[in-house]
Amino acid sequence: GESFWGFCMHGGASGGGMGFIFNPDVKEEAVHVLGDIMLQTKKEMEHAVPFAMDPCVFDYKVNDYGTVAQLCDRNDLPELLQHGTKSTNGQLSPSTQLNLDDLLREQGFDMTAQEQIRADLKDGRIGLAKNRLSLDCEVKDVIADDVIVVDEDSI
Repeated sequence: GESFWGFCMHGGASGGGMGFIFNPDVKEEAVHVLGDIMLQTKKEMEHAVPFAMDPCVFDYKVNDYGTVAQLCDRNDLPELLQHGTKSTNGQLSPSTQLNLDDLLREQGFDMTAQEQIRADLKDGRIGLAKNRLSLDCEVKDVIADDVIVVDEDSI
């Protein structure tokens, strides 16, 4: 209805998504309804179309600043990165310093899968160029003989 303000497709080398824009007054309800609709649609279509995962609905905001970084000292580190106690001089002791590999593992990062994707990208097996139709592909309008109507009576 009038509370639905728009839709946009997002895409990239590793997949894509859909953006739905709603009136903020109905956003809370829209998030739940939209999630239910997308999951039901997946269940109805997964026998014909491959899905990598169940659809998910999340909220995001536009970052007007792009990618930014802030230089800080150890005392400014977020709690997530401070997995230990500080020594008497205020520095993290070597035994409690966060190991990047441990952090990645805690967050579910799959290094084997990452390395396979990296190798596939470098070797040209995957990437944006692979998402395009070949130059010799002929695109034609659909004709009636190309369509098969499937409904309750035809199953």
